[in-house]
Amino acid sequence: MVGQNRKLWCITDIEGQNGQKTAVYVGITCVKALLQIAPWCSDLGGLLHVRAIYFLWEGVLMGRIIVDEDTGEVLKRLEDGTRILSPNSARYLARAAELVPVNEKRHYIKLYGGSLLKILSGEGLSGTDLTVLLTMAVHIQYETGLIAHDNGKPLRVKALINMTKLSERAIYNSIETLIRKGIIAKVRTRQEIKYYGNPFIFMRGVKINKTLDSMFRKTEYSKLES
Repeated sequence: MVGQNRKLWCITDIEGQNGQKTAVYVGITCVKALLQIAPWCSDLGGLLHVRAIYFLWEGVLMGRIIVDEDTGEVLKRLEDGTRILSPNSARYLARAAELVPVNEKRHYIKLYGGSLLKILSGEGLSGTDLTVLLTMAVHIQYETGLIAHDNGKPLRVKALINMTKLSERAIYNSIETLIRKGIIAKVRTRQEIKYYGNPFIFMRGVKINKTLDSMFRKTEYSKLES
């Protein structure tokens, strides 16, 4: 119990609706008196919200403590770094502890389920078309959607030949099919030809630039919800 002849100072950080914080110093002779702060704040129409409570015992910072609501007895002092978890948070952490990370250093892309099902069931792609598509997909770059090597150089047909062991004619035919169906796009510059993947089918990361979005926004894949 906190003695009645000694003074416990409560420093309460209070935040108003406008976001302005005010430090309030309240001299009390019993920890139990601290419990009166919350009702006092609610009596003000919810304009104030208690953010944190710290304690000074005769000028010495005590840190966070747990008190008995009925007696005001200090039950425990919380060390630095101690966290108080709600039951839901505790259950979440318990479930997370059962999970193990896999493939953390492996390269991956996102392939949307609805788009994949549409490609497999509704586009009439051949096995060769799918081989070319998947080979290009694993080379898609962040944000731009450019089909390129890890060094940023655009993937050429010659590289696709080496990777897939398909003929040049077969690869060009498949590329034209994929372009016609809105799965990839071709951009010709003075120096070279570049291919871009439809981000509504497959992509890397979570954001794309506006140029890529404008390339594929009108395709049927952008209207799918999964």
